[in-house]
Amino acid sequence: MGHKKVRVAIAQINTTVGDLDGNAQKILDYVEKARAAGADIVSFPELAVCGYPPEDLLLKHAFIRDNLDALSTLVKKIGDIVAVIGFADKAGREVYNAAAVVYDKKIRKVYHKILLPNYGVFDEKRYFAPGRETPVFVMDGIVFAVNICEDIWHDEGPTRPQAKKGARLIVNINSSPYHAGKIKLRQRIVRRQAVGNKVFVSYTNLVGGQDELVFDGQSMILDNRGRRVALAKAFEEDLLVEDLDIPAQIRAKAKFFRDAVVIPKEIRYEEKPPLSKREPYCLKPLDEVYRALILGLKDYISKNGFERVIIGLSGGIDSSLTATIAVDALGRDAVCGVFMPSVYTSRESKEDVQKLALVQDEIGGPEPQDVVRGPDDGKGGDGDHAGFRGYPEEPPLQFHPGAVGEELLAEDEIGGGVGDDLKGLRTVVGQGHPEARVGEKGRQHVPDARLVVDDQDRFLRHGVRSLSPPGGYPRRSFRRAGGSPSSGGS
Repeated sequence: MGHKKVRVAIAQINTTVGDLDGNAQKILDYVEKARAAGADIVSFPELAVCGYPPEDLLLKHAFIRDNLDALSTLVKKIGDIVAVIGFADKAGREVYNAAAVVYDKKIRKVYHKILLPNYGVFDEKRYFAPGRETPVFVMDGIVFAVNICEDIWHDEGPTRPQAKKGARLIVNINSSPYHAGKIKLRQRIVRRQAVGNKVFVSYTNLVGGQDELVFDGQSMILDNRGRRVALAKAFEEDLLVEDLDIPAQIRAKAKFFRDAVVIPKEIRYEEKPPLSKREPYCLKPLDEVYRALILGLKDYISKNGFERVIIGLSGGIDSSLTATIAVDALGRDAVCGVFMPSVYTSRESKEDVQKLALVQDEIGGPEPQDVVRGPDDGKGGDGDHAGFRGYPEEPPLQFHPGAVGEELLAEDEIGGGVGDDLKGLRTVVGQGHPEARVGEKGRQHVPDARLVVDDQDRFLRHGVRSLSPPGGYPRRSFRRAGGSPSSGGS
């Protein structure tokens, strides 16, 4: 047994669930990048064709069919490079989480994931049947095997039987979600498999956000001593390429070669272009979490087709951090900050919001614009709605209590059942307002001021509809600032 160098590439891409054409085109683009870099093998994330996690789309026969059609089209465009591509396969009535091993415009073999996770965010037993085979492949004396995500996390998985069949390289494709410190856990698991089975491991991971999940990438390659020899970037797409010096079988005399899938590719290492050196990096824990938040928000907005977001600003740290994340993720032009003070809002809160807008403006964030005036609150504030770059034609909503306050008072007076649950609820606060009037039970009513309640949770739990007396009262529960009261809704 000698050694042979093989160039392995990991295509760490950001896919979108259901975007079959877009995902397929991205796969093809990275196949070409890997081929140009001289790679012999390139691998893609788990379920790369259909996107991860497809969830109930897998229950639709048309979706499975279209994902297979997309793979078929891809295969015809892949030439002298081995590509390992994740997709959803179907055999009879069963659906499988699968990986196609493609070379020279043909699918040489399909591997079906054996260990299906069914905990946390994973629900794969609902959709997939487990695979049973543990195939190995031989390419110019290099014996390798393919498995998927959970398969490598357990000692009873397919890595051990694949190694016993002669595999010296395991290509493991994943869509492993992020949590703080996840890279250390993954590396420990992969190292155990590499050392225990004396195999090199190419660990491919997905990157990007999909609904509530974030995938951090950080794909890696470990040698057969468990040493990490290459690490892909975190929270961004990347093509990781590395040369591995792998033990090779001299001839096809070994027993396991009889069952191996032969890839008729010759490795010509001397003809490959040189690789550029990667600088090692390590994200600090807070940087890692912050980048996860940025990527998750960015992809949630873009993949769902939204163009802008609105952030309610209070002057406090929570809304300030939220606004900063939004600007870093989406850019200043896509973020509108809205400040909606009440009579209880301090001048300091307003000043903090304005400072936040100015700081963001200096660093390319939202700029202050559009101030909608409200009545003087008599407590040092002017009731302004100070916004970031906003939409003058769509000013922020504000409560219009001219009707709501009367509803609350009338309901209480006729004994409509609100009773003790609304004790302490101030229907309208307008102390010092020249137009304020006091009801029989001491409640103050300001016909055209904002509604402020002492206990908003209790108010929202009941809702305006539940506070209306029999026969009904006007439903003008809110208005747009500067506009006329609305006539519907609560």
